[in-house]
Amino acid sequence: MLRSFLTQVHSFAGLISGVFILLMSLSGAALIFHEDIDRMQSPAIPNQGDTAVHINKLYTLVKQHYPDAQINHCQLPNAVNRPVVFSIYDVSYRSGKAVMQVFVDPGSGQILETRGGAEDIRNNFMSWLAAFHNSFHLGKTGEWLLGFLRGCFW
Repeated sequence: MLRSFLTQVHSFAGLISGVFILLMSLSGAALIFHEDIDRMQSPAIPNQGDTAVHINKLYTLVKQHYPDAQINHCQLPNAVNRPVVFSIYDVSYRSGKAVMQVFVDPGSGQILETRGGAEDIRNNFMSWLAAFHNSFHLGKTGEWLLGFLRGCFW
């Protein structure tokens, strides 16, 4: 009787830990390439030659479009057909409490696209995956659960 109960507990624990290891392995493997995958999600720009708007002008254009925004970060493109990405806090997006990304064409200064930052999971798969990998989207409860499960395996 005791042996049968222990076998069931062992099987159930193995199933739960196997699913946990599988999910953490797959999400961790994808997160290794997060910059490349995230770059594929940003809008591409047709090659316009060597013309480029100065970064100060791009900053001014973003500031004109979002006058109440606090510009937090600017990521310069690493390829010709990639946009400049401004990370801003603006009251028009979640009352200014979450990061919004603004994609700007470095050749024309045109705003191509905006999307929410790490909290906008509908538009940014890698942010969703990182949050899943770090907390199962359960907040502090997920962090505690992950800490417990990681402690069981390492």
